Amino acid sequence: MITEILEYSKMEAGSAAVKNEPVELISSFKNRIAMVQSLLEENEISIIKKLPIEVLWAMVDEEKLTRILNNLLSNTIKYTNQKGKIIPLKESQ
Repeated sequence: MITEILEYSKMEAGSAAVKNEPVELISSFKNRIAMVQSLLEENEISIIKKLPIEVLWAMVDEEKLTRILNNLLSNTIKYTNQKGKIIPLKESQ
């Protein structure tokens, strides 16, 4: 956590290198879920993967995005009750 705070401080000060490149976000998210699928199953946690779109490109630093997604999924596993369900939010119709 301290490393992330220091990294964020460097980015704010403009001294951290950010390597923005085109990244397909939905695939990145699904790949991260696949990496922790066994832990999700162990804890009987379901992630509903019905997303409102199939493809979403953005200019991001892929390494930092991966770190963020890993942190979110780690917290999901840590703080979701057994047999819990995670449902992504989507725009209201």
